[in-house]
Amino acid sequence: MKTVGLHLLGDRDYLQGATIFDYIMNTYVTGKYVPEGIDFSIKKITNKICLVFSIAENSGNLVHGRVIGEYKDNVNHYIVCETDEMVTERVPYDEGEITRGCRIYEDSISVSGDILNYSFMKKAIAAYKFLLTSLYGKTYGKYLFVRVQLKSLPEKGFSIKHDRVISNRFFQGTIFQNYTKSGNIFFGVRDL
Repeated sequence: MKTVGLHLLGDRDYLQGATIFDYIMNTYVTGKYVPEGIDFSIKKITNKICLVFSIAENSGNLVHGRVIGEYKDNVNHYIVCETDEMVTERVPYDEGEITRGCRIYEDSISVSGDILNYSFMKKAIAAYKFLLTSLYGKTYGKYLFVRVQLKSLPEKGFSIKHDRVISNRFFQGTIFQNYTKSGNIFFGVRDL
C-alpha cells in the first residue's frame, strides 16, 4: 500500500484519471516489465489523497466504500481508495497544448507523435474529450474519462475513432496505432 498525494491539473476540482494512471505506471510498472492487457477504470471522481493497494499483497485491507479506481494488467492488479484528506497540490496543465497537436477527421482524431511532455494517457483523455466536444458540443454536459483497455501502451502517435453513445451517458472510442486496433477508451458525463 502506498499513499498517493497526487495533484490537481490546471483548474480541475478533481483528480484526472491520467494522473492516477501515470502514478501507477511510474511507481509499479515502467522499468520493471512491459504491461499487456491493461484495464484501468475510474469508478468515481475525487479530490482526496488516495491509497493504492496491491490485490496480491493487501486484499484484506480494502475500504470498499472508498474505492475510486482499479488497474489490472498481465502482472499486477491494484485498487485505488480515497482517504478523507484533500489534495492540495495543483500543477499547471494546458490541455490546448495537446489538442493543437491533434487533427479531427469526421468521427476520428489523430494524435501526433510529436506531442512531448505528456503521457499517453493525458494525450488520450484530452484527444477523446476534444473529439466528443467537436461532435456533440455541450449536449451531454462535462465529458469525463471512465475507462481504458489496451493490448499494450501505444508508442508515439495514435488515433481514436468514436464508436458509439451508450444510454446517452457513456461514450466508447477505439484506439488505433498504425491502423491496428490497440484498445478502447470510455467516457461518461457529469451534468453541468
